[in-house]
Amino acid sequence: MSRPAPNLTLSAFQCGPRQFTLDEVLAAARELGTFATFRGAWQRHQVAARLAATAGLTPTDAELEAALETFRYARDLVSGEECDRWLETRGLRFDDLVDCITRRLQSALIETEPAVAVETNDPTDAAGDDERLLRVDALLADEFNVWARRLARAVALAEHAAQAHAGAPLPPEAWAELDRRREATAATLATPARRRSALAAHRLELTRVRFEQAEFDTEGAAREAILCAREDATSLRATAETNAFPCQESDVLLGDLPAAWAEVLMSARLGEAVIPRSEDGSFVVLSPLSRQEPSLDDPAVQARVDAAVVEHHFRELETRYIRWLINVDLNP
Repeated sequence: MSRPAPNLTLSAFQCGPRQFTLDEVLAAARELGTFATFRGAWQRHQVAARLAATAGLTPTDAELEAALETFRYARDLVSGEECDRWLETRGLRFDDLVDCITRRLQSALIETEPAVAVETNDPTDAAGDDERLLRVDALLADEFNVWARRLARAVALAEHAAQAHAGAPLPPEAWAELDRRREATAATLATPARRRSALAAHRLELTRVRFEQAEFDTEGAAREAILCAREDATSLRATAETNAFPCQESDVLLGDLPAAWAEVLMSARLGEAVIPRSEDGSFVVLSPLSRQEPSLDDPAVQARVDAAVVEHHFRELETRYIRWLINVDLNP
């Protein structure tokens, strides 16, 4: 027997007296064209999952449990009760989550996903159980958080400008107009003063670091390479290549690196070989070659700074005008 469809009349957030439903978040995403991309990928994964099921390919209990744990950890849902409450705010049950994760894992078991023609971005075009599954998966997807926050910030901006829409549900054309105002405002925010302020606030993560990275097959080999580099006063690359281990050079912003890597690359002396803390059992040795203070002359830095300025502005508007009735935050 088919499970009931999610209750899309539940509210996602509130601005003043007006509450915006889950269905309105989906409607806005369809109007703005972002739902179409999700739906196309979803259809391909559905076909792959069905092929896997037909072939008798199913994830193991351990794989399913690990995937569920990852989902809960990313949303800070420590207990089963917290997970159930999170699901209830989206009109879902734990069985919906298990089914969604199972199909995601099944889809991954098919190496090549068959292409599926997508001619519309309206989920109501799906038939029968597919329509329900599409809505369930959309509510559980990370994309839904992006859609909800995008709509909430556009609404907050309108409220701030005393142009809020109240009362009856907004017509589709209103979503596009609200979003155009949001984008137009975002384009004006990155003034020189705001850029300087954001650059100072994010100085560490925007520091550019150039380093060598060598990977070894055992911890003993990694430590031996460090010892050899120190005793022979040679570079990490020379030591690695002498012992037939791969070594590469990278030039990135510190914020793009794992926290353990960033920590050792900032604390180690230039040219020193160090082993970062590992959580995946890898045996990597790093050696910082140079560190460069962030500058707005660096296009990558300026792009990050501008994004930080926009995020700060809309986060303030969101905090001031929006009361969230669902959790849309994800842990990195």
